[in-house]
Amino acid sequence: MHNDDTAIDAWLGDAADTLTDEQRDRFITIWDDTGTRYPEPEDQDLRNAALSAATQYLLGEATATDAGREIGRLNAALEDAKAAARAIALLAVDDGASEYQLHQDLGVTRRTLRLWLGKDS
Repeated sequence: MHNDDTAIDAWLGDAADTLTDEQRDRFITIWDDTGTRYPEPEDQDLRNAALSAATQYLLGEATATDAGREIGRLNAALEDAKAAARAIALLAVDDGASEYQLHQDLGVTRRTLRLWLGKDS
């Protein structure tokens, strides 16, 4: 028996009754790994994403290909967001915004902002 069986069953919900003993053992391995990899309270979303994906995989509802597609989709969305942020940064600097405030507002490093502005190479 695993120390967190009650917590695992609560997290799994209805899936707890669906997993075979072997699948449950595999899930527990991921549960332990995820708790170690993402230990902080603010990491809860990461833990939930990992455990949800593991559950879906074990139930045959998700594949590595699905995960790869999601990474590709999100990487493309990130690049779109960066292009938009860069355009706004260029305009905001023209309007007198400070680089310090911009890098904070945009959530990028000052170095990244300066690269976007063509000030560093």
